Amino acid sequence: MQKRTMTIFLMLLLLVPTITATTGHMKLLAVTDPTSEQGGIADLHLTIKEGNGKVYLDTFPLTKIDTQMSTRFAKEIACDFLEKDCEQIDFFYTIRSNSAIIGGPSAGAAITVLTLTLLEGIQIDEKTTITGTINSGGIIGSVGGIKAKINAASKKGLTKVLIPKTTILTEDNETLNLTEYASNLSIKIVEISNIKQALYEFTGKNYETEKKELVIDPIYQQTMQDISETLCTKTQTLLAQVNKTGTTNNSKFREAINLTQSAENAKNNSAYYPAASYCFGANIKLRSILTDRLPRNKLIADLNNLKHELSEFENQVDKREINTITDLQTKIIVKERLLDAKNHLTEGFKEAHKEGKTASNLAYATERFFSAIVWSEFFDKGEQKKYLKSTQIKDSCLNKLSEAEERYQYVKLITHYPLENTRKELNHAYQDLEKRDYELCLFKASKAKAELDVTLSAMNIKEDEIPNLIDEKLNAAKEQIIQESEKGRFPILGYSYYLYSKDLKENNPISSLVYAEQALELSNIWLYFKERKIYKEPSIDLEKLQIFLSGILIGILIMLGPILHQKFKKIPKTRNSKRKTSSKRKS
Repeated sequence: MQKRTMTIFLMLLLLVPTITATTGHMKLLAVTDPTSEQGGIADLHLTIKEGNGKVYLDTFPLTKIDTQMSTRFAKEIACDFLEKDCEQIDFFYTIRSNSAIIGGPSAGAAITVLTLTLLEGIQIDEKTTITGTINSGGIIGSVGGIKAKINAASKKGLTKVLIPKTTILTEDNETLNLTEYASNLSIKIVEISNIKQALYEFTGKNYETEKKELVIDPIYQQTMQDISETLCTKTQTLLAQVNKTGTTNNSKFREAINLTQSAENAKNNSAYYPAASYCFGANIKLRSILTDRLPRNKLIADLNNLKHELSEFENQVDKREINTITDLQTKIIVKERLLDAKNHLTEGFKEAHKEGKTASNLAYATERFFSAIVWSEFFDKGEQKKYLKSTQIKDSCLNKLSEAEERYQYVKLITHYPLENTRKELNHAYQDLEKRDYELCLFKASKAKAELDVTLSAMNIKEDEIPNLIDEKLNAAKEQIIQESEKGRFPILGYSYYLYSKDLKENNPISSLVYAEQALELSNIWLYFKERKIYKEPSIDLEKLQIFLSGILIGILIMLGPILHQKFKKIPKTRNSKRKTSSKRKS
């Protein structure tokens, strides 16, 4: 009997599942028709199981924009935010709606929130919902159809809607008070900027961390100082050459002098990347004054010499191994400058054979090539921690291209802004992919996506609110740079653009906004090939634990069953004997 009981007990333990699925649900706000801005509600479900890091998406009806990439990106943002290894988890997303909806990036914030809370095992308030894109650094970006979505939320009985901060709607040339409009529909509107604020509104849990200071990597600071000194020393050399020619009474010379002064101001504030950029701009102005005086035969000879030097240097760069994140960023920077120089060189040859020739393209190509050489000083700097495979960079390029393409289709659908330059940038990224220039592909796709995010962010914003938007982007970029620095991955390109954005903010806010967005995007370009943990983090699954304990309890009851049965059989006999004894005494 005991042997049989033990066998049953062991079988019950074996039947307890080792893996249990976790599921979650959220109402998803959507727009069904961008022209009439008709709102709709969809059901977003997520199930996570032990697996291989795959993302599955099932939508019905089909969304008007492919949501696959935004789903994958939202999952990556969530895992990155929690610093969790998700390579051993499969994600199954389902979107169900009564009609076709506009999906794509507009669902990004909602998908990220649901993914985060499910990974954390936290319940969400299902009377709350969110609309917005999800961007690098966990920034919540602008979307269209806000009013229609509020209407849909009210009809479905939701009570709180989270929308991107700085969302502005105008009707009949007047700004619509969204808070008041939603209040009349029994909806509370909460403006948020990032995923931390969204999580608090959904769960009541505060994810804000202690503010840390931005510590500049000393190797970056010294190398960037050397680069700025080299470029600015060349400025002084060119100034002397132009002064000798006596051609100083023109706009190019005056512009060069102004840029030189801006460079000095930047250097005094230890902002070495802006200083280098200003001196580079001055060098182009001064070089063009000198090259415009060249005779045609000398101009063509200089173009051919530059072409030869550029080709040799490019071959050297292509042969370099990418051993660290710093090497990857350096190769991106150097190759982008070489490509820029080559394009102007091609135009320079065309220019040289025209009547009334000028040599502006030779001037630009010469200085761009020089800046590429100077930036190559960053190669082999920093700790040799990570060895990157070409396939990893290729995969990252493909993912970033998909993100940008999806964002492009969404912006094109909900706005009427001209996107020709962004389309060209994306097309060039595809060309780089075909040529196996994966670093350039990654860089251009990242820039294109950043430009589209700027378009969405500034979609309805007033001019006097642009500085606040820039501050939001800069704060997010700063936080991202701090996080990556703590992991030993100082983002030299992201930080450089961060500094440049700060420097441009007062006098050129539009350019500042673009560079702030690029700083944010380029501070996390390794999202898809970051180092993965080789072990599985321990976690407590309450559902699994409950099943396991139930199995043990059943087993114990089975084992104790025969014993308890025998014990209870003896109890009645004892009582009957006592009764018989008692009756005999009475008689």
